[in-house]
Amino acid sequence: MDYKPDDEGAANMYHAMYKEHILDHYRHPRNSGTMEKPDATARGISKACGDFIDVFLRIKDNQLEDIKYDSIGCAISIASASILSEHIKGKPLDYIMKMTQDDILKLMNVQLSAAKMHCTLPALEATQGAIEIYRKGHATPADAGQPV
Repeated sequence: MDYKPDDEGAANMYHAMYKEHILDHYRHPRNSGTMEKPDATARGISKACGDFIDVFLRIKDNQLEDIKYDSIGCAISIASASILSEHIKGKPLDYIMKMTQDDILKLMNVQLSAAKMHCTLPALEATQGAIEIYRKGHATPADAGQPV
């Protein structure tokens, strides 16, 4: 006889699977570390809890060629940095600049309590901040007046 979990059992199994996904990125963060001679760097800090992340970017032809980060934070903070870094590597800078917290939550495939939502932001904010710094340092006369 085949076992078919009821709705509650399926929900618990789904919860355990996404929890494992987050824990895997926390225990084995992808793209963690520093970078020699990055094109841009910035720090993101959660004012709510003090988690922070330093992001290092290598940019080529207006695309993110490589990303590294050094972070101290909770499992959600580190997992979101890991998941974000995997997703945006190789993507155009304009794409990254349009990303929102909702995009991070979709990538993480997790529902967070209001108390943990802030943990997803430092990595994205630092990455977007580093891109802004990079763009200001690499503006051309044709870029004058363009919003960053």
